Amino acid sequence: MNKDSLVRLTLPVMANRAGWLLRFLPAHRGWKISSLGDGTYEIRYASYRMRMNREYALNTFNEDGILRGLYLPGHSIAERVVLDVGAGCGETAALFLAAGAKSVVCIEPNKAAFGFLVENIEKNNWENQVSPIEEPFRVSHLDIPHDYLKMDCEGGESELLKANGIREGVVVLHPGIIGAAVASQIADRLGLTRGDSEAFGGEELWVKSGDAAGPSALPRQPEASGASPTRHD
Repeated sequence: MNKDSLVRLTLPVMANRAGWLLRFLPAHRGWKISSLGDGTYEIRYASYRMRMNREYALNTFNEDGILRGLYLPGHSIAERVVLDVGAGCGETAALFLAAGAKSVVCIEPNKAAFGFLVENIEKNNWENQVSPIEEPFRVSHLDIPHDYLKMDCEGGESELLKANGIREGVVVLHPGIIGAAVASQIADRLGLTRGDSEAFGGEELWVKSGDAAGPSALPRQPEASGASPTRHD
């Protein structure tokens, strides 16, 4: 195969991939990331500032549009309580609060991430809005009063096999971790429907819809935005 033929075959594939990714790229407007010089980074979103390690910071910055496209419902969550399972360093709490949520209950088992979460609660004066719980997800957490559920906990969702039901929200299933059969059982047991967006790495978005539509396929801009992001590695 000559070089011209190879180019003709390769470019359409690259264009298709780029087209899919471009759906999520308006993400970075309103977000900024900067190195703090001690191996940690600061992420700024709307009026919030959060410190986290490099992995969480770069994932949050680079996947922002995907996160908003996956986690935010297609309707207002103003004055609603969110149960955030797999809360990380508080980046998704900021996402929900910026969208008008009344409060967020954050469940995060990772010790390092939880330490940043507690720090970021104090940094942003979230004490009356964000409740941190340092535990792996248990089905009993679903008894915590909430209006909307976001679950992305890297295999911890297998606990949902013990649940009798869930409220409206999104569940990211990880068949590569829990197995395709278990993921299918969870979806069937809870009456989940496949969402409009899929994340990277074989993760699957499933939706438990309430009276309104589930998550939107495309990302939305934060309610408060800043200048174009600056990134300093």
